[in-house]
Amino acid sequence: MSAYKPPKPPARWEAQWIWHPPQEDMDNFHLLLRQELLLDSTPEQAICWVSANSIYELYINGRCVGRGPSPSYPKWQYFDCYEVGEFLKQGPNVIAAHCYNFGPTMESVLRQDPGPGGFLFQLDIEGQTVLVSDSSWGVLHDPSQQQRTEPISGHRGGFKEVCDANGEVTGWQQAEFDDSAWQPAHVLGVVGCEPWENLIPREIPPLRRERILPRDVFYHTCGRTYGAQRYDVSAPEALRQDDDSCTVVEPLRPDFAPSLIVDFGVNTFGYYEIEIADSAGGTIEISYGESLNLTLVDRFIMRPGPQTYRPFERRGGRYLMLTFRDCPGPVKLRRVVCYRQSYPVEYRGQFRCSDELLNRVWEIGRYTVQMCMQDHYEDCPWREQTLYCGDLAVGALLSYYAFGTQDLARKSLRQLARLQDKDGLIPPQGPAPWPGTCLPEYPAFWVISLWDYYMHWADKDLIEELFPNVVRCMDWYAAHHDEVGLFARRQSEGVSRFIDNLSNIPAETQLAAEQIIYCQAVRCAAAMAEALGGAQLSADLNERATNLAATIKRLFWREGNQCLIDSLEPDGDTVTQITNGLALLYDIVRPERRAALIQVLLDPTKAPPMRAGYMNFYMVEALVGAGLYREALERIREYWGGMIGRGATTFWETYDPESPEGTIPQRLWSLCHEFCAGPVYSLPAHFAGIRARKPGFALVEFAPRLLDLDWVQAAVPTPRGEIRLICRQNRQTKCLELQVSLPPQTGAEILIPLPGRDIGTVYLDGQPVPADAEGETVRKIKPALAATRTEADGLRLHFDSGPDMKSLRLATRRERVLGTGGNIITRPWGQWDATPNPD
Repeated sequence: MSAYKPPKPPARWEAQWIWHPPQEDMDNFHLLLRQELLLDSTPEQAICWVSANSIYELYINGRCVGRGPSPSYPKWQYFDCYEVGEFLKQGPNVIAAHCYNFGPTMESVLRQDPGPGGFLFQLDIEGQTVLVSDSSWGVLHDPSQQQRTEPISGHRGGFKEVCDANGEVTGWQQAEFDDSAWQPAHVLGVVGCEPWENLIPREIPPLRRERILPRDVFYHTCGRTYGAQRYDVSAPEALRQDDDSCTVVEPLRPDFAPSLIVDFGVNTFGYYEIEIADSAGGTIEISYGESLNLTLVDRFIMRPGPQTYRPFERRGGRYLMLTFRDCPGPVKLRRVVCYRQSYPVEYRGQFRCSDELLNRVWEIGRYTVQMCMQDHYEDCPWREQTLYCGDLAVGALLSYYAFGTQDLARKSLRQLARLQDKDGLIPPQGPAPWPGTCLPEYPAFWVISLWDYYMHWADKDLIEELFPNVVRCMDWYAAHHDEVGLFARRQSEGVSRFIDNLSNIPAETQLAAEQIIYCQAVRCAAAMAEALGGAQLSADLNERATNLAATIKRLFWREGNQCLIDSLEPDGDTVTQITNGLALLYDIVRPERRAALIQVLLDPTKAPPMRAGYMNFYMVEALVGAGLYREALERIREYWGGMIGRGATTFWETYDPESPEGTIPQRLWSLCHEFCAGPVYSLPAHFAGIRARKPGFALVEFAPRLLDLDWVQAAVPTPRGEIRLICRQNRQTKCLELQVSLPPQTGAEILIPLPGRDIGTVYLDGQPVPADAEGETVRKIKPALAATRTEADGLRLHFDSGPDMKSLRLATRRERVLGTGGNIITRPWGQWDATPNPD
């Protein structure tokens, strides 16, 4: 289970929320705060608690203690806790903070309410409170930061930064600084005051930062023609080196602004730092881009001499363009680095195979998910940085397989649950709600994600904690039923439509895809009720799901199309892969109609191609669920492999394989999107074949399907430890060799494909395994082997769990048992089996 332990609050909160005295404009507000503390001796133990809205950077005696808190809705405000004994000393000490608030009137991320500025601090030394935030603190509106700047984009809503180094307050974090001109802090209230009604300890470990140097540096403009003796830029390669060498930028003409393009090689997201060895002044304009579609975001006005600039907020992209304007003399750049930030993951999961393209797909997908794992699962780490229910349902599942991450999923599920409306609606996004907005399938995805969490981690405590939210969510859906039991919008509620970035569904309401996702959420709620012992509630929910599925089949099926249409609206008779793939995946239609739905996924004349990675993940899962593993693997190669062929270093929000060669998405689209990295799950779960059959992998299924692969190896992190598989295939004979490693207390079902119909034998640790046997017959081969069963796909072996780790070696051979004596005769393949050779 989780290793991170949330900190405890102080025994008694004595601190007060403080901020700058009120003034007319408090949006985009940078605030400096400081207080001195005189100590008779160096403490052996000191603990501080700190929070702010929206961001703080805490310093003690000039040293950075930390940055936070986790983004949150002010009503549910996070706080951090630090052991700071090493930062304090005998004599005068300075506690200082640089805080930032988006603003009480600013429309933050997707019009989410960021709340007013506030800062909270309490310091205990050896169990006694010695310093709290109150009116005795000095505050200063940071004069180096221009307040009236532009929003970065309509999506994200953050502000561009204009920093003037000439206005920088130097030495304010040190005891010798004179703060007599600073204002006393304005007290906003005690702990528990509005809007910070609930203080929550940090629920995840601190984020990790890695120092990344550029891979390449290029000229962008040049004020002299080719062959000139002098250029605007000399030694650009110096920025790739981690030493004291400098790149020198020297404007040679007043009508040219020299530029450098800094390439980090991959999309990186974090805090970019520009170290200037010397300057005579001027301005650096900083543009960022996940591609060379660059956007001007920040401006740094230099002062003479050495200096360092780092934007206060997180930035992102593969490329930075530095444009130098109005520089009266040379600018010497020593370094441009990125402190790449992400959740502190461990690379516990693994997928490798004989196809290097698939290996690249998995690795780039894993990196995409990692970059989107910050203080919560983010849709994209640059444009929006938002926690969405739909993105969470995919991103958390991928992180389980790639990293074995539990804390971040639990925190994100709780964070959305805390935002639940009184009527039961789980809002589509966090960390703050977007009032008056709902995407109907997103509350359902929150329920589905909670069930996936339980299946992977078997954390019954969280299910018990959040199940009341599940029940209220189901009540919200029930309250929106129409006369036939479908979810129906209310005109007054601002219910929007999403489904997918490029869904090809023109209709706005009565969408089949929404109903199908809702139906699956009801089934997941029923499964949770059963796990918690609520048999009657489980039965009621299952009945609701059964009735809903029947209604969907009845109303949306069209005999003429031989598939489901998208909507009951007059213009809703379109056909998409999304609607029919979801119906296939979630088992909505009768078995005899499944073949028709499969054709919608495979025949481009029946439905438009998929261009967004989000629902393309679900289409791969639908193909796998229909047994079309080869088609699913080819889709992964074509779609995700196609992005790699066009230079993707993280997976894009949208990609059109039919677009002209070299085309990449334009600036509107994110080029790093977590819900577009689906193969991180699909490859190990379906082609290595490792999936949980019981919560927490108490029973795990191995069902490797190598198809045209020579070998595959995978590891999946679970609460019991890593589960590992190595599988090799002879593609001529279709014989397999498997090695499986199981942690203690883990049972297993291993489905081994046989090399031909009525032909082939499975060997376990060198001994032949009889088919359709159990008890002593099979336990003689291995005590943990409980039973075998012949299936259409091969032979299934059931192994009991036990206190010890198990290592199993299995193999198949092309053999056929002839006669009554049970002699094993090896036969060549020849033409004996009429089944077509897949090759």
